[in-house]
Amino acid sequence: MTILLRFSLPIFILIIITSVVSAQAQKTSPALQSLVEAERSFAKTSVIKGQREAFIEYFAADGINFTPHPTNTKEALSKRPPTPTPQPFILNWQPVFGDISAAGDLGFTTGPYTLIDNSPMKHPTGNGMYFSIWKKRADKTWQVVVDFGVSTPQAVAPLTTAFTPAIHPTTAKTKVDADSLLLLEGQYSQARKQFGWQQTFEKYFSSDARYYLPNTMPLIGKDAIRTYTGNDQTKIDYVPMKADIAASGDLGYVYGSFDGRLEKGYYLHVWRRNNSGQYEIVTEIYNFLPQEKKVSLQPRPEDVSSIDGIIKAFYEVISGPAGQPRQWERDSTLYVPGVRFIALSSKDGKVKATVMEHEKYIKASNDVMVKEGFFEQELHRTTHQFGNIAQVFSTYQEKLKPDGAVIGRGINSLELYFDGTRWWISAVTWQDESAANPIPKDYLAH
Repeated sequence: MTILLRFSLPIFILIIITSVVSAQAQKTSPALQSLVEAERSFAKTSVIKGQREAFIEYFAADGINFTPHPTNTKEALSKRPPTPTPQPFILNWQPVFGDISAAGDLGFTTGPYTLIDNSPMKHPTGNGMYFSIWKKRADKTWQVVVDFGVSTPQAVAPLTTAFTPAIHPTTAKTKVDADSLLLLEGQYSQARKQFGWQQTFEKYFSSDARYYLPNTMPLIGKDAIRTYTGNDQTKIDYVPMKADIAASGDLGYVYGSFDGRLEKGYYLHVWRRNNSGQYEIVTEIYNFLPQEKKVSLQPRPEDVSSIDGIIKAFYEVISGPAGQPRQWERDSTLYVPGVRFIALSSKDGKVKATVMEHEKYIKASNDVMVKEGFFEQELHRTTHQFGNIAQVFSTYQEKLKPDGAVIGRGINSLELYFDGTRWWISAVTWQDESAANPIPKDYLAH
């Protein structure tokens, strides 16, 4: 099976440390410092008075957050009762990175947050990364206009982490309006459709760009994003909802909705003009909408009545010529809920295991298979069975066309069980053949 490689946590931590150390010498300007202090005061108010009271106090009248849809924060929270004492939940956060426009009227901060449950339920502490865009009012005070955050599987950094300002050359002020930014957003969206992710990413993202996804550690810098996304072929339709830009024309943002093949939701782009006068994306954040509950599909009897049948279906569902949709619904009937796909790869003598859920495997593989064609064929099978459990080593070869050249071989290891009425696949692990790891003769057709 084929899959895109994903980002590892140790690399992420190294990038965080490197970026912080390299930026320590950068001095925070008085204008940006005033924004940082506003953010810290906002967080302190949340801890002391409660999330509702803090958000009402610090958000602009038209400020929005995502719950999960964009919502006027003040209007929504004003309809709720005051936060009780003691607080059942305490939301706290810390700005660790930020930037501000040359005009000093628009800026952002981002950093880790924690959500502590003080209720009788005592759920584990929630962690994530917040991202707030602030705009300065006529009275020189700051207000939040957009609040966009993502959860993370663990704490990203301590709430005591020092603040680091963005590093970039000073650019001249230019008169640019929000419509110009929307035009640029449209060009990015069209490029994503026409040229795909990789080429568009290389052209439009800054070298120090930030990339936030739900329940994923944040990615900082082009190298980290490139490693995580790989050759992602997912096509996304972007529909901008609002754009704004600083009076100096050097910093702006766009948020809107997006529609991918497997995910829908909302996105935020922060654009910054570089020293060459070109606009680059310095932050891209996604917020996924909860997936609609799917109707439980019934498997084909011939697919699940025997080991031969389920292995045959396992290969058929992903195989097909270019332009032909893959049989993902049929594929989903072969596995137990929560099945894991594990891809083993090696580089420089080090073995990596990439663990994916079914939906993420589809997202990583579907577009490439449909665009280029893909056929995976079984060459040999070794089966060990005891009672209702079975372990299958299935040797495969990959082609772009049924009668085309072989582009790869390897072994799928499948764990199966029989529940008395049908067979289920409970796990799939695979590894491609390489010069250093050829397939043994015992696992090839004799």
